[in-house]
Amino acid sequence: MERIIKSDTYAGKLVQGKTSITARDENNRIHKPEDDWVVKEEAHEPLITPEIMKEAARVRRKLREQTKSHAHPTKGCPIGENVFDKVLYCGVCGRKMTRHSYVKHYADDSKNRMDGYFCMNGGATKTDNCPSSNRISKSALTDILFALFEKEFDVGLKKQRMYLDTARAIIRHKKQELEQSLHAVVCTKLRLAEEESGKYMAYRMGNLSQKDYVEYKMCKENRLRDLEKQEKNFREQEVSLERDGETYLKAVRALIKLKNEQVLTRELIESLIDKIYVYPGKRVEVLFTYSDALVERQVKK
Repeated sequence: MERIIKSDTYAGKLVQGKTSITARDENNRIHKPEDDWVVKEEAHEPLITPEIMKEAARVRRKLREQTKSHAHPTKGCPIGENVFDKVLYCGVCGRKMTRHSYVKHYADDSKNRMDGYFCMNGGATKTDNCPSSNRISKSALTDILFALFEKEFDVGLKKQRMYLDTARAIIRHKKQELEQSLHAVVCTKLRLAEEESGKYMAYRMGNLSQKDYVEYKMCKENRLRDLEKQEKNFREQEVSLERDGETYLKAVRALIKLKNEQVLTRELIESLIDKIYVYPGKRVEVLFTYSDALVERQVKK
């Protein structure tokens, strides 16, 4: 019935030239504007009167206008970026947390988008990895992180310049400590080499027995191996410090931005945090991107 009242053919009209094709290719069909159609009135006996056709067209226009005026349930509450997409995991089974987002409507006709996260394994009957339900709202998680940032970085500091200055000072201090330790190892190796030369001369001159010299050589080789391990470890720490230092400075810059804007963004989260583990009861464990050794000296207010 709907098709009949929409078609001019049932009103006695013959309509042609609605479309055209080029190069005899159906894919190139062109829909022409209504003014270019070829219409012949009273081409045959109508099945429905023109009055009914006009009334049907009026009703269809009215319905279209009403449909356009209906606001979508989520209009005005667009879904935002999933800022925790790469860092949020279930602390029980280790599975990546899934976001759940919906729009909540209130009695005063206002509405607000609510975001939360849950573990797909939580409470599932087919897996024993995560027996209890594990979920947390975005607002609760954000409040926990803000409190943690305040404790970890002292975000109440007013002099923002001190953030970067202190961060650089911490990195510089760590680098100096490594250089001193490395220098001490190198000096000890040189001292052992000089000492060995003296022991060898004493052995050649008969002032040191063969037994004592062999025992000294064994102790010296063991000591030298330990020093080489220490030197290798310190040099690896130097490389790690350069990497962690850049990561820490990036985290501090992100923290300054957080203090200014009070908004958690995906870039900021990934700059500061490596992983977040969520446990039932809204318990959260946060692994930061930087080395804990770099923040053992806190900025003082």
